[in-house]
Parts: sequence; structure tokens; C-alpha cells
Amino acid sequence: MKIEEFSFNEEQLEAINTTDGNLLIVASAGTGKTTTIVERYINLILNHSVDPKSVMITTFTNKAAKDMLKKINQKTNKLPKYIGTMHSLFLKILRDNSDLVNLNPHFTLLTEENDKKRIIKEILNKKGVEPTNKNVLYFIKRIGMFKNRGINHEDLDEEISLDDKNFEQEELGEGEFAFINPKIKNLRNYVYKKYQERLKETNMLDFDDILLYTHILFEKNEKLRKEYKERLKFIMVDEAQDINLVQRRILELLQNENLCLIGDDCQNIYAWRGTSNEFIFTFDNRHKKVVLKNNYRSSKKIIDNVNNIISSMSFKIDKSLNCTRGEGESIKIKEFYNFNEEKLFLINDIKFLLRNGNNEEDIVILFRTNNIGKQIERGFRKSKIPCHLSRAKNF
Repeated sequence: MKIEEFSFNEEQLEAINTTDGNLLIVASAGTGKTTTIVERYINLILNHSVDPKSVMITTFTNKAAKDMLKKINQKTNKLPKYIGTMHSLFLKILRDNSDLVNLNPHFTLLTEENDKKRIIKEILNKKGVEPTNKNVLYFIKRIGMFKNRGINHEDLDEEISLDDKNFEQEELGEGEFAFINPKIKNLRNYVYKKYQERLKETNMLDFDDILLYTHILFEKNEKLRKEYKERLKFIMVDEAQDINLVQRRILELLQNENLCLIGDDCQNIYAWRGTSNEFIFTFDNRHKKVVLKNNYRSSKKIIDNVNNIISSMSFKIDKSLNCTRGEGESIKIKEFYNFNEEKLFLINDIKFLLRNGNNEEDIVILFRTNNIGKQIERGFRKSKIPCHLSRAKNF
């Protein structure tokens, strides 16, 4: 099979046919990113005799992995052994080698937020601290930040002292802020340690532990690290702008100078969870880069506005998207100081639309997280705006 036989654009072909050395593929939404990843894999397997077991493709969601597998399977039955989210891929590796990090291989995963809250509340009650919702959310976020930065609780002192005695506003989740007492902040190491002790007692790991212990596993065990470095000759990372520090460190431990990052530096939307597009920027300065410029999804007016926003950004990889579709309808871009201001705008704007004869079922709001959807729904119900919250499943 010759890759050139298919109707790919010049940049896609360059990315697909680059099979030696590290590679950065800068791919905005709608530029044929998934197709490029799939065809690069097929090119490696069918034209360069690469063993499917030596390729690892990481995705941001399980749905994305299933979509890629389906597309690969349409062209070859030589499917990759390692494809999925980093959490799902590393979970199996962690179970298989749990003894090397002093874990029971039959550990269970703590996936429910309410279970985390219950443990934190118990720790705070024993410490004589009021387990208010904002305090509990603060510690859950801080523990997640520790783990996403690769910080093990065993490496921290239990007591810390902050010089700053002022109450500071902390982001507890996307669009959710609260002022936290410095005395509460001083307890973050203590709570983290007690939280981990509780998980250990009950043979449990939370979602962030998968990456934390995988990093410890490969960092502390040279033999195992070499085994996987020799096994995984090619690594492709989708949505690379949204990986956190501990994920980056794992990749740096495993890569074989055949690491391919795919992502868009302008789409880092999970910074509040500890992710960063810094890896893309440092990669850009040292390795080959291909920018997918043709957008096949959006109208020209949308792409023109996207290009204007990109050009106004201070820190970015230079790019200008080309539109392959029609002019499209005009769009409006609104900027808000905070989420409450945005929510108020939505309420007032929808009331205006309804007063002017628009049908309720013709109005749709798209949002990024379930938490945002719940807050919008509460605001609408308070304002007596009828609405239905649609929850996606198995994403």
C-alpha cells in the first residue's frame, strides 16, 4: 500500500511519512488529526514492517481510542497492543509490576468523588477542623496537584508554615472559587499523608495514583524501564497540550527518540487540573515540526475569528488555518470576567430570545464539564427558564 494513493494534503503526508526521529504534529480541531495518526500507524506497520506490539498510542479519552481502533481495523487487522488513555495503559502495567512499588496487585480504584470527600471529612474531623465543602474541595484539588506533579506523600514534611497570613482565593474546580484560610492551607501535607495512609489501609488507589505510581515504578526500576524502552519503539501522544508533569516525566523515561506529540498549543483547556502545554513548546524548539493548516470542519467566518485570536496570543506556535468550506454565518465572541458573569449573560440572552418568539427547543448550550452544566441548569431553574441537561455517557 502506498500512502500517496490517498487524498491527503501536503502537511498530512509529511507527518505520515516521517517515521524516524521525534516529531511534533501541531493539529487544531478539524484539521484531520485523527486520520493523520491512524495513517501514520498504518504506514509504520504495513510499509516499514514495525511490530504492532512496539507501538503505543495514547489518547485523551477512551472514546478517541475506540474510534482510532475502528479506523485502523478498516485497513489492517494488525492492531496496536498499546492504545488508550495513559491511565488505562499504565493501570495494567502497574498491576503486573505492583510488587516493585509495594502495592497489592488486587487494589481497587477509588473513582467516586463522594468517596474522596468522605475520607477527607473523616481526616478533618479527627484533626478538629470543620469539614466545610470548600475546605474538602480544596484538599481534594491540592492532593490531585501533588500527584499530577509527581510529588509522593512520603517525600513531604507533615507540617508546613506559610508566611502569608491573608485569605487568598483558590480555584476549587473550573468556574468554582473560594477564599481559603491560611491555617487550612498549612494542613495540606498532613491531609495528603493521612489520605494516602487511608487508601493504603483499604488497598485502594485513586485515579491520580495510577500515574504517580507508574512514574515511581519506571524511575526506581531500571531493569523494567529498559524492558519497556526496548519494547515501545514508537510512541504517539494525542492531545499532548493537555498532559501534566508526571505524564511528561513518564514519557521522558520511556521514549526512544521516536516520540510523536500531536496537539495544539492554543487548546490547553485543563490547566486548572494541572496540565500544561509547556512540553509542546520545548519539543518545538528541539525537534521536527509539521503544522496541519487545512481545516475541514468549520466555516470561513469561524476560521477567520480563530486566526485573529491566535494572532493576538503572546505565547504560541505560529500558525494560520486555511478554511476548506463555505463562508458560513456570522458569529459573536463574548469575553467574561468570571463564570457568574457568563451565566448571567446566558440567562438574559435566552430570556430575550424567548420574548422575541424563539422556540425553547431551538436553543442549545454546549459546555466542557458536567460541573459547568449543573451550575447553568441551577441558574436557569432559578430564573424559571425550562431546560433539559443532557449527560454524555461512556466518553
